[in-house]
Amino acid sequence: MKINELLRWRRRNRGLSQDKVAHWAGVTQARLSKFESGRLDVRLSTALNIASALDMQLVAVAKEDITKVNKLLDEQQIHVHPAADLQELSSLGDE
Repeated sequence: MKINELLRWRRRNRGLSQDKVAHWAGVTQARLSKFESGRLDVRLSTALNIASALDMQLVAVAKEDITKVNKLLDEQQIHVHPAADLQELSSLGDE
């Protein structure tokens, strides 16, 4: 799943309008719409602002650590896919 698809899914799952999220992220609704649909690539800082507006944090994982992260997710019985409830991931940091 691409970042734009994940953020669109999260916005829709939360029942938020593009106008509201765009305002919180400091971008126009038109720009957010183009980004979500994959018609526009945005700067990393913009993607981070959109994620923050959706109560998310984008995290980079080094390739050599992906296996470790997947193992941790498996141990926590978290299976990440487009329809997953992303709250499960955020709860990992609370333990």
